[in-house]
Amino acid sequence: MANTRRYGVYRSILGKMGLTQLDVYRYKDHEVIRVRDSSGRVLSLRLPRFRDEMKPEEFEDIVRKLYSEATGASGKRG
Repeated sequence: MANTRRYGVYRSILGKMGLTQLDVYRYKDHEVIRVRDSSGRVLSLRLPRFRDEMKPEEFEDIVRKLYSEATGASGKRG
């Protein structure tokens, strides 16, 4: 329950971007988030550090950049 409250804001940011969080893998110094986009593609996004070490705005900027690099998209909402 506590993890839902703690990380719910990050999950909602992904939802606003049209992404569905599937899994989160925590490593020693970073996290990898598996997401599904609206077209059904599943992508692994490697965050440079843990989500709880980032502000929500920073998390959104990083995910936009990683998603754009992974898909070749412009990173715009929509």
